[in-house]
Amino acid sequence: MSPTISGPILNRLLYVKSLCIVDWPDLTVPVVQHAFPLPRSLLLLAAFNLAHVDATPTPNPWVVVNLRIEGENKTLLDGPVFTRGHNVTTVSGGNHHCDGTNNSTHELPVATCTSALDDAAKIYGFGIDGAFFEPCDDFFINFIHGELATGNNFWKIFINLTATNLGGCQEEVKASDDVLFAFGCVFKRYIYKRVEA
Repeated sequence: MSPTISGPILNRLLYVKSLCIVDWPDLTVPVVQHAFPLPRSLLLLAAFNLAHVDATPTPNPWVVVNLRIEGENKTLLDGPVFTRGHNVTTVSGGNHHCDGTNNSTHELPVATCTSALDDAAKIYGFGIDGAFFEPCDDFFINFIHGELATGNNFWKIFINLTATNLGGCQEEVKASDDVLFAFGCVFKRYIYKRVEA
């Protein structure tokens, strides 16, 4: 039997449900269809986080971002990701913090582009890699979902269609941001796709 949920928590759950496909028969609302369903545990975690909003900012809150990964010839991922700043581990770079405090960019931990990519890799089961550069206190991601950066073709990061000025562990992402990792010159093709749609 499903639990009874009402009031503000129900509204927040319905909002979270609208972000992806879930099978909750007691919460019947129109659902925005995404290619990648999220595990129910992540939805509940997000709902819990949304249900406990107050006037005091929470350091390093969970946020939902729209993550798109445009490979050289196709879209590798396009869907919502729950993320917050955390340590990221890669084969080439080892384990390092990736929470916006990198290079003293933010005073408190926040969700970042690379933390979103790392969470997506864990949720959707694909690989990422990149070296860690101590002087920048950040990763240089060069491998995502089977596509390796070579020469002039490297992975570029955009937030809301604007190129980032900082590294992926320094750039903060906020709820509902569109985060794009684009391979090589793919960004122009992606923009054309968005304009035509």
